[in-house]
Amino acid sequence: PRGTGGSNPSLSARKRKLSGFLFCIRRNENTRVGVRNRRSRLPKQESLSLRRKADFTSKSAFFICIFQLHNSLKINLEAAIEAYLTSDMGGYAKGNPDKFDRKLALDKDTLIEFVKNTQPKAWERYTHTYPTNPEEVFIDRVHTVIKQAPKGLLQILRTGFKDRGIEFKLCYFKPDNSMNEADVELYNKNILHCTRQLHYSVSNENSIDIVLFLNGIPVVSMELKNQFTGQDTSNAIDQYK
Repeated sequence: PRGTGGSNPSLSARKRKLSGFLFCIRRNENTRVGVRNRRSRLPKQESLSLRRKADFTSKSAFFICIFQLHNSLKINLEAAIEAYLTSDMGGYAKGNPDKFDRKLALDKDTLIEFVKNTQPKAWERYTHTYPTNPEEVFIDRVHTVIKQAPKGLLQILRTGFKDRGIEFKLCYFKPDNSMNEADVELYNKNILHCTRQLHYSVSNENSIDIVLFLNGIPVVSMELKNQFTGQDTSNAIDQYK
């Protein structure tokens, strides 16, 4: 989108970042020129030592600039993806990484919210069957059936599951047509979240750049890489491994 006067804010921001990056390089080159001028007045051994220090300082500053530029581009890309997905066109809501249960790999609160809103009668029966901590029992059951399903999560998303004869759906797929208003309404009650920097492990603080959730269940993960710093999909694959 363009702002007033036909300017492009995102382009201006990129120019400012590039100007700052080039300033770092120019500053380093000016430092090297100053060192060369001083070196001409010094003994040979001291001049050589000073030159090595200057080269090391210049290279270090250069790579710091590259690292800062890479981080800036990556963060801006994350923000751009999140901004689109959480817009009216994207249909997602901004997720909270702190609500993610690392051990169960679920956003438990969102999943329970979805079930209560879309299947109130089944949930009422469930609370009668499990009067003590029905929410914890339900989450444990979901975790178990997903692990035991021959085709894993996709199978449970497609078919749902039963517990003590009570059937639950974990999502609703888009109807073939809009003739059945009830099906359309259930489909629209799916809860979609876009969550950035999700810490997923119980043993470390590693994080994934972006994760997309369906009713509290992570279904898509994105590890973003910057081709301008020599990274590509192989780096992301190695990171996943």
